[in-house]
Amino acid sequence: MDIKTLCEKINSKSRVAALSRIADDKIGDVALCGLAGSSVAVTLASIPLPDKRKMIVIANDDDDAGYIYFDLCQILGENNVLIFPSGYKRDIKYGQVDAPAAILRTEVLNNWTQDNGARIVVTYPEALAEKVESRACVEESTMRLAVDENVMRNDVINTLRKFGFVETDYVYEPGQFAVRGSIIDIYSFTNELPYRIDFFGDDIDSIRIFNVESQLSEEKVNEVYILNNAGANGKSAGISLLDFVEDNPLIAVRDADWTLQRIEAIGKETVSEKTLIANEGDRNAMDNVVDYDRFRARFASFRKITFTAGQDARKADAIVKYNFAHFHKYSLKSDRARSGKLALSLKELNQIEVGDYIVHIDHGVGRFGGLMRTNVNGRMQEMIKLTFQGDDIVFVSIHALHKLSKYRGKEGEKPRLNKLGSNAWHKLKANTKNKLKDIARDLIKLYAARREEKGFAFSPDGFLQQELEASFIYEDTPDQLKATNEVKADMESPRPMDRLICGDVGFGKTEVAIRAAFKAATDNKQTAVLVPTTVLAYQHYNTFRDRLKDFPVRIDYLSRARSPKDVKAILADLAEGKIDIIIGTHKLIGKNVKFKDLGLLVVDEEQKFGVAVKEKLKQLKVNVDTLTMSATP
Repeated sequence: MDIKTLCEKINSKSRVAALSRIADDKIGDVALCGLAGSSVAVTLASIPLPDKRKMIVIANDDDDAGYIYFDLCQILGENNVLIFPSGYKRDIKYGQVDAPAAILRTEVLNNWTQDNGARIVVTYPEALAEKVESRACVEESTMRLAVDENVMRNDVINTLRKFGFVETDYVYEPGQFAVRGSIIDIYSFTNELPYRIDFFGDDIDSIRIFNVESQLSEEKVNEVYILNNAGANGKSAGISLLDFVEDNPLIAVRDADWTLQRIEAIGKETVSEKTLIANEGDRNAMDNVVDYDRFRARFASFRKITFTAGQDARKADAIVKYNFAHFHKYSLKSDRARSGKLALSLKELNQIEVGDYIVHIDHGVGRFGGLMRTNVNGRMQEMIKLTFQGDDIVFVSIHALHKLSKYRGKEGEKPRLNKLGSNAWHKLKANTKNKLKDIARDLIKLYAARREEKGFAFSPDGFLQQELEASFIYEDTPDQLKATNEVKADMESPRPMDRLICGDVGFGKTEVAIRAAFKAATDNKQTAVLVPTTVLAYQHYNTFRDRLKDFPVRIDYLSRARSPKDVKAILADLAEGKIDIIIGTHKLIGKNVKFKDLGLLVVDEEQKFGVAVKEKLKQLKVNVDTLTMSATP
């Protein structure tokens, strides 16, 4: 049973009638006691909101907000709930803008400005402490684009520049746009994926949401709102989210006193001597904190619902008690959660032994110290003990497994434990993320360039190709036959092929490459087979030679094992087109190597090549059919 079905089953008529009174302003503040786990979301989702009234749910921290948000999404649907995170990365540097968070913040402002349906927003004190642009500023910084509307393409470009968008060759992060003929790609701060606006004259012909990595369209939409980074640009002229809401919102807060104390503390932190760093980003972050007195007064003026796990009624005018102390906490999947193969599962936890290495997303690499039971607020809870450098210890709740993952490194190499309180782990994460961005950016440019390029469309199979495949002494496996047909279909397409054949040693990858190389040769195109070692080059040479000995194809190989005289003769014949298939190590992509008409590139175990070789391969791959083989998944 999922949480939505459970919610429907427990929502009796009497319960819904009681909850409907909570939104009544005549009652005053309400305390909901005894709520724990998913019962918070179940109860809040069941409160009927009058038309256009908003609800702001304030959790104690980002983890708490994440759990409530995911539960509410499961009950009400993702289009009806939004999350409003902090726009800065406090764990690395307070002034460093978090682009994904900026999108989520701006999405809230845009949604509430346009009144697009999502009336519940989940947030936490650190996020509320940051200013946002005023409603008037957001409206001025918003551009609406719709299909079939008449709009000048240059006007759109000028408006994007006015909003502060940066023109690039290919968009890969929010705040960028790219112009290619009649198409404008825009990465707005209102959506997790960029938009592709296609013009026909001065009319918008289509609007598509597309994937950054593949550059492929994922969804067509009729209208979009383009907005700059309004969610994290508040600075000195900004206001709080509570001031941004025009209607009288309903405030559901985990702990009202904690929320006010935390926001006041953040304001004090930004003016303390410890945070006065001569960095422009840090100064902007300091200016971006709301006026605490103004926030407190505004916070006090709204109707509030306090939801607690205990029985503390605080200062509420009405108290509703629930016996949900042992309500089941669901494990929910979402693309915004840190779920998937890296997150630690209970099954993996049971297999981990004391002394094994564990990675904590906030603290780094530590040693697993076993499971322990400890008293937390009067209740016994199971905790995971982690030991870090200097024998420092951190206890992690069993409910926070999403923050842990098993250490995966080179076999036989022990990792270095991280030190608590140091910035080394956060620097390592930041550097790794930047390197991944560089790799992704290069791949995007390469794939985009390949999509724009026209490759050679090979001819359909002739009698020689059929003779070659019929002469194979073994029967093709289903996967081998499927791979062969897909490779040949790619080669016959005018778009450059980029295909990976992955299979263990002895599964017939080389036979697929031989058939592809022979297909290229029958169309008078040359094939280069690139391998990582001299031994493998010679092995492939013998395999190709023996397999194609009865066909009019010349094969040779190039490696350090060949004499200078042989190398000179091979390079001359290669440039003249006398060699159909050349097999070799990285020497194949040297400056002296010239092809008369290269049509196919086969790369074996590309992951074993160095950075310099891979850079040259990128240039070679742009308009050449490429077949990559690997035994490593």
